[in-house]
Amino acid sequence: MSEFVVITDAPFTIQRGSDIDKDFDFNLRAPDVSMCSVLMFRLNTFETETGLVVLTVKINGQGVMTQHPDQLFGGDQHRTLHEVVAPGILRPGENNIEFSVSTNTPGLARISDVVLLWQQARGFLFPRFLFGH
Repeated sequence: MSEFVVITDAPFTIQRGSDIDKDFDFNLRAPDVSMCSVLMFRLNTFETETGLVVLTVKINGQGVMTQHPDQLFGGDQHRTLHEVVAPGILRPGENNIEFSVSTNTPGLARISDVVLLWQQARGFLFPRFLFGH
């Protein structure tokens, strides 16, 4: 069974010379850690006169994506990114995701609507009576 967790809906900005990273803790109840998951978020990067930002995303300390400037459409455009997260990165209980920008590149990134789709471990059922079903 597929599940999802909204990690954050609120927008945040990371940039060189200010906050270069932002992390969030989130809890997963009985994930199937042998399966891939899907990370989705909204991204708007802003160009400076010397180029675009390099964005890195880590889950539980493991890199899940690095977005280089040549992979983006240019500055000041909202886009949604989706990344398949390899098996074994998520864990039952507490997890952490970190977004960071390189200190060697200019520009900034505005991120929002961070959602993770994951699969529930087989044989685990959420008690339906808790959710009014």
